[in-house]
Amino acid sequence: MCLSETGTAFAPHSGGNSGHAPMSSAPVREPAIDTTYVQGGPRHGAAKHGPRAVGGARAMGSAPRTPHVLVVSAREHPVAAALEQHGYIVLRARTGAAAAAAVNDAQQAPPDALLVIDGMPDVEGLVLAQRLRDAARLPPDTPIFVVAPSPPTVPQHRAALRAGVCEFLLEPLDGDHLAAKLASRLLARDAGGGAVVDPATGLYDVQGLARCARDLTRRAFNHRAPLACVVLAPEVVDGAADDAAVAQVLTRVAKALKTSGRQSDAFGRIGPNEFAIIAPGSDAQGAMTLAARLLQAVEGGTGEPGDPAPRVRLHAGYDAVPNARYAPLGPEDLLARAVRALRRARASGASIGAPAD
Repeated sequence: MCLSETGTAFAPHSGGNSGHAPMSSAPVREPAIDTTYVQGGPRHGAAKHGPRAVGGARAMGSAPRTPHVLVVSAREHPVAAALEQHGYIVLRARTGAAAAAAVNDAQQAPPDALLVIDGMPDVEGLVLAQRLRDAARLPPDTPIFVVAPSPPTVPQHRAALRAGVCEFLLEPLDGDHLAAKLASRLLARDAGGGAVVDPATGLYDVQGLARCARDLTRRAFNHRAPLACVVLAPEVVDGAADDAAVAQVLTRVAKALKTSGRQSDAFGRIGPNEFAIIAPGSDAQGAMTLAARLLQAVEGGTGEPGDPAPRVRLHAGYDAVPNARYAPLGPEDLLARAVRALRRARASGASIGAPAD
């Protein structure tokens, strides 16, 4: 566990592990897509709520739900049968339109994972991944993998990161390896117990942000991308900072994060008056630009008619690594360094504190 300088714990969720490996089940009919299977053995941003299929969570006395994997491929791919042999229920979609319809089908629980195999007739794989990630019914922690015939380029890695793709997988796929990878991710997801939300702002709280940070760090690692952390601390400039003024300021900062931040980032409240953003794909320059944009959005905000918001001064600190795969820093380290940069900014009267040399 790592503590920020305010004493705030930025640590993994400590709830019990409720995850289970895939189990066989009776056939289930899923209209909208092909659900052929056999029995066998074993929108980051602000907090987002919605229906979620959990492999381990279950009602008292009921059996765990077998994880569903949506395989989007123009042809029958051998990995689908391999996943079925490992006990997953495989849903098949032959076009991007069918995949979108399946994810948005209100009559069915969203899939637990998606496997997008490039080469569909109606849409490119990364474009489809972005559409599926943006779907209102898809929980933000649903892993999306894109299968490519050759190693992706740097621009493709960056596009995948923006689209919320966990990882590129290269042909030929190893079904056993993929089944194990899915089991590991779903167990980790279920052990987290869902997103933890700060009730005052609707953003992630410390535990929720820590969980998102681990996932976003893993994505940045897989895509060899930069990773940044920005910490913000507002303060009332004029008048007494009473409870009403503080509540208005918190609301203004939360609104700025939701409207000015990127969907691929994660935002959270980490202290009474401190907020953090985990930004995969952003280097030091990008983090400074993000901090400046948020400063402008918060300090230029206005209150409700007849109830003007107090004037706010916002300080920010940031740190970043140019390539998460080769950086020795984890998200907790980035947060601690960004907090120290924030402290330097406040001590010197600057708006934005840069990372230490």
